[in-house]
Amino acid sequence: MNIKLMINKIKKQFVICSSSEKYISYLRKLGATIGNNTKFLSPRKSFIDENRAAYITIGDNCVICQGVTILAHDYSWSVLMKSHNKIYPSGGGPVQIGNNVFLGVNAIVLRNVSLGDNVIVAAGSVVTRSFGSNLVIGGNPAKVIYTLDEYCEKRRRSFIEEARQNAIFIYKKYERYPKESEMRNFSVLYSSEKEDSKSVLGMDNREYKAVRENNPAMWLSYDNMIQDLLKGVQ
Repeated sequence: MNIKLMINKIKKQFVICSSSEKYISYLRKLGATIGNNTKFLSPRKSFIDENRAAYITIGDNCVICQGVTILAHDYSWSVLMKSHNKIYPSGGGPVQIGNNVFLGVNAIVLRNVSLGDNVIVAAGSVVTRSFGSNLVIGGNPAKVIYTLDEYCEKRRRSFIEEARQNAIFIYKKYERYPKESEMRNFSVLYSSEKEDSKSVLGMDNREYKAVRENNPAMWLSYDNMIQDLLKGVQ
């Protein structure tokens, strides 16, 4: 490939991967099926099997983190070709990812794998087989760590303590009370009519209202929350 073609190819990839929307549009043109509200958080650092894109289906409301790889082919047969002079090539293998799936940093999903709805794949996992819905999976090879109900309960128990640890970290590092923007992930814990709380949490008005109804505020204001979280901290 001459230098001009290489430069044009690099420019093309830079434009394609400049946003999640453009990257998804590009993958769809290659044949991939990708649902609504799915996001690639770092499209330039994701690897989706473009040569077998038609074999890849990703549902609605998925979050795909940096370094995720989704493979729909296997070229390992090339070793046999060179070692045994035998050619047993494999074709494409479908990858089916359901709705509301989170693929953590550097997770790898191999061909002939399906994931159900409401699945969390831990960072660095290698998914070599299929899993159903409402699960947290992780490891190499990936296995079930929690049901989603179990994980929800775990997060419920640790949520306030995590808010406290965040507040203490900022207080000790900067020798001041945390700003509200620095504690934005914990905005559901206190009463607030600020619209930016909705955008920070990535919710529309309907979703935000539902979350508020299921997560009643524990403090009347942000200041009340911070004072309680930092009580007794030197």
